[in-house]
Amino acid sequence: MKIRLSYIAAGLGLAVAAATVQVHAGELTDRIADGKSIRIGFANEEPFAFPDSNGRPVGFVNAIALG
Repeated sequence: MKIRLSYIAAGLGLAVAAATVQVHAGELTDRIADGKSIRIGFANEEPFAFPDSNGRPVGFVNAIALG
């Protein structure tokens, strides 16, 4: 019974924590809509983003960004 109440309390705590998280993307979306530049950061090393032997960009960041 105590374990079940612990799980319920933990679940409620996670729900409250998730509900209080705020996302502030307004400024970014405004910059994109206005045609202004934005900064995107990523790791420039294997396996994230790196040039192959022919100098072409590879890695999973480039796979997502370049399609």
